[in-house]
Amino acid sequence: MEDHFRSLFVIQKGAVKIESVSEDGANMVDGFYFIGEMFGVDAIGDDYYRNDAIALETTWVCELPYTKLETLCTLLPELQRKIFMMLGHQIRKINENLVHNRSLSAEKRVLQFLETLSDSNVVKKNHQCQMQLPMSKGDMACYLGLRPESLSRALGKLSSDGVIRNHARKIELLQHNTSFELAYK
Repeated sequence: MEDHFRSLFVIQKGAVKIESVSEDGANMVDGFYFIGEMFGVDAIGDDYYRNDAIALETTWVCELPYTKLETLCTLLPELQRKIFMMLGHQIRKINENLVHNRSLSAEKRVLQFLETLSDSNVVKKNHQCQMQLPMSKGDMACYLGLRPESLSRALGKLSSDGVIRNHARKIELLQHNTSFELAYK
């Protein structure tokens, strides 16, 4: 069911996945949003939310009524600039996933996804770079355009190559940034 567009939402704590239904009825993971990120922007021109937002853990969300936000943006150009910056970041993130990442190997897609999560400090991690992933492996596979078994094989290969340590929803990056670039070109 499509809800009428009224507000944008910013995550204060936790994580949300955005899900839609394909023409054949399958659930599709369109994105993950974390602390400080805004979702609901795709409904601005449509007047309806076409996706479902699902909390992946205990999540606090700040609702920004769109009409009030429009008024504030006219009064506060700095706020408008920050909103535009957030939108630009989201467009780049979506573009990376849709265009660039689809041509990469499964291992490289998984590793870039994990690196992005680690570098952005949006997931819980300890000093050893062990991350607690809020999403299921099935959701991660769907988002990365992989079958669950392909994700499992990619994680297994990365683990056997000594790049990650995989513990269910906890993943530890053992080699950070430059090492994986050389190994997975």
